[in-house]
Amino acid sequence: MSLNLHPKQLQHPSTWGFLDSISLMRKNVSIELTEHYCAFDPAEGADMLQTYISKLKTKDFSLAIDDIGSGQNNFELVTKNIQNIHTIKVSLLNFRNLNEEVTFHFLNSWLTLSNHYNLKLIVEGVESESISNKLKNLGMVYQQGYYHGKGQVLC
Repeated sequence: MSLNLHPKQLQHPSTWGFLDSISLMRKNVSIELTEHYCAFDPAEGADMLQTYISKLKTKDFSLAIDDIGSGQNNFELVTKNIQNIHTIKVSLLNFRNLNEEVTFHFLNSWLTLSNHYNLKLIVEGVESESISNKLKNLGMVYQQGYYHGKGQVLC
């Protein structure tokens, strides 16, 4: 199960209480840190976010950085926290206006980084069989997007 958390939610004790309450299931839960900017004090913002990321690691949750290249989820955040994360997620939506070859070269750099640090790379925004197959041929087997199925309401 993936649980998306806005960075601001990490400031609230109730979030940590909730995470403690599901700690027995932590091996089956991936926390996805969304790309939204948080109103941390500018001087302490990056340090606070890194502190929260480290705290998630000590609680033994799998942590994914969602939508890399959007909002605050950038290369710097990944590299500063590489020892605390398990998954990086890159969205193809950020590459809509680029040449496909350029896009795949860019994604290949993320794949190289993820392989070197034993991280899972998930490519989001996969909308066609052709793109899915090209990604698989490059070694990017973890994918999500409308090609693989639309989200469904469970209730």
